[in-house]
Amino acid sequence: MALVVNTDTYLNAADCATYLNSYHLSTEENMALWAALSADEKDVLIRRAARIIDRQPLIGLRATYTQAMEFPRAIYTARSGLTTTAPFWYGENAFVMTAVPEAVKQAQCEIALNLVSGDSERQTMQREGVRSFTLGKLQETFVGAANNDLLPLEAKRLLSPYMAGGVAIV
Repeated sequence: MALVVNTDTYLNAADCATYLNSYHLSTEENMALWAALSADEKDVLIRRAARIIDRQPLIGLRATYTQAMEFPRAIYTARSGLTTTAPFWYGENAFVMTAVPEAVKQAQCEIALNLVSGDSERQTMQREGVRSFTLGKLQETFVGAANNDLLPLEAKRLLSPYMAGGVAIV
């Protein structure tokens, strides 16, 4: 099944390939695995990466009620008196994105590339909610609650402006 932008993906396969070839070496292990995939297999991973992004705790709300995916977003801010010249202006104290940010598309590519190698045993344990384990003298404790959608570091950094986190206590 072909990718449908803004329905099951934030970008098409060609744009994902362009990004990956611009930011990753062909000699990297995951890039070699990616190159060996069929077009349909790449589409599956790209689609799965979009779903992972959409399951993250994001700030704001969907920009419209009818959109199929989580981006673009309407993000509320403490700033008031915004003008209509702001890039994503909508009403008092809110920015409404008119397009999906490039960082979100790039994060989708990073996640798709990460998915090509599958989960390590460690990642599988974290996804299943294991908090600590011991093997002989080796012991590891995972900090924080289980996250069913562990993100690769670069994707986490790209998505960080849109991720919900703690709030200030005034």
